[in-house]
Amino acid sequence: MRTPGFRVGVLAMRTETYVAKNLQSAVNDPDSVFQLIVEKNYVIGPFKSSPFPVFRTSPIGIATGKYSGKKRLIFDLSAPRSCPLPSVNSLIPSELFSLHYAAVVNAIKLIKLAGQGAWLSKADVTDAFKIVPIHPSQWHLFGIRWESNYYFAVRLTFGCKSSPFIFNQVSEALCWILLNRARLPAVLHLLDDFLLIDSPLDSSGASLDKLKCCFHSLGVPLSVEKTVGPDTCLEFLGIMLDTIDMKASLPIAKLQRIRQITKYFCTADNITKQQLLSLLGHLNFAIPQGRSFISRLLDMASSVSKLHDLVYLDEGCRSDLRFWARLLDNWNGITFFYDDLVKSSDSLKFYTDAAPSVGFGGFYQGQWFAEQWPPAFAEFEYSSTLYEIYPVAVACFVWGQHWKRKRISVMCDNQAVVDIINRGRSSSRDIMPFMRSITWAAVTHNFIITARHVPGYFNALADSLSRFKFQAFRNICPEASPLSVTVPSCHTLMLS
Repeated sequence: MRTPGFRVGVLAMRTETYVAKNLQSAVNDPDSVFQLIVEKNYVIGPFKSSPFPVFRTSPIGIATGKYSGKKRLIFDLSAPRSCPLPSVNSLIPSELFSLHYAAVVNAIKLIKLAGQGAWLSKADVTDAFKIVPIHPSQWHLFGIRWESNYYFAVRLTFGCKSSPFIFNQVSEALCWILLNRARLPAVLHLLDDFLLIDSPLDSSGASLDKLKCCFHSLGVPLSVEKTVGPDTCLEFLGIMLDTIDMKASLPIAKLQRIRQITKYFCTADNITKQQLLSLLGHLNFAIPQGRSFISRLLDMASSVSKLHDLVYLDEGCRSDLRFWARLLDNWNGITFFYDDLVKSSDSLKFYTDAAPSVGFGGFYQGQWFAEQWPPAFAEFEYSSTLYEIYPVAVACFVWGQHWKRKRISVMCDNQAVVDIINRGRSSSRDIMPFMRSITWAAVTHNFIITARHVPGYFNALADSLSRFKFQAFRNICPEASPLSVTVPSCHTLMLS
């Protein structure tokens, strides 16, 4: 039997009728409300009285895109919040409608499969939610009251908890049709944004033409101004993808905006949850290696329940924000596509070691260093983890310039060091400045470093350096450089 629409996931609804007051943003902009209600044709009405014996109206408001200026009509289906009557959203189970979105990394994988110089095209569905019908049995839950008239949404609305998940299911179906019926080589979508990837040998835009034809036959409207390509450089999810240079970059305006926002909150004591989540959204897109410095801020955001609740930023949070601000000021916004193959310490010929009572050493393809512990270490609380991670920070500073695009896996017999490098952070105030130094080098030189635990790892070459056994070192590697590289000062590596 043909289904006339999607059920939104409300498990049970009490039988009281509820009529809500509208939000001030709607009251202040009646022309936009009228245009969005009447001209978009996704509601039924107007009705002087409700056609349903029991029904709900929700507050409506106008949301304006911060940068696009586009206005949307929002149904506040989380209201009422304090009334004993439950809201529509509260009756939709979150666990059934959680959603994992596609990310830029997924697009990069497809580009690398297609090859350097791949052709990119992009299409955007107009008024995406409005193409998805709501099952008639639930129309009465989507009422609004405007100028003494009642209207009821018959298409998915912004503000409904389940709308993104339901629309994503429709988008998944559209992708299946494009791949299996239209025979497009590669398609990726984030809700209503579709990215098409063609071989470097095909600049005809055939994939985009096929998508347009397919969507037209299905009645899926496309935004003319947002449907572009084919090109080898194209913006997707706010990131510029360049298939010639094989790199991703933030548009300059967006990079400047993130820098300004981050600096602004570096000195703040309080920030609303909504502001903090918006900031983290920007930072999450910016630098993959820096995401470990978001975790503490995410914990603080989850410490309060409402978007307008204030979040207290302690010194640890402000320290993370200061690090981000410094990093963004020194980063050009470009991230190269990283190699798929992870290079181990052995394959890269890169080794470090620490002998706490003697010194530390490092080796990379014939270059090396061997130094005594800096005087500053006398002020630190003893930790074998600190001693082991320090030469890794030195190596990243010295040799990071040679590791562009590389994924490096350091082999180590210290599980604590492995955990810290993989998480990108430590609870130790002594260790964290050096972990930040490793992250800084990875970002500025475009490499990714992780660690792998190898119990009893045999590391004779670096071990001989850390213990100043230079004769043994020469016997193991006679072709090594006669002189050591210059090692940065401890103060240079300590990033607070």
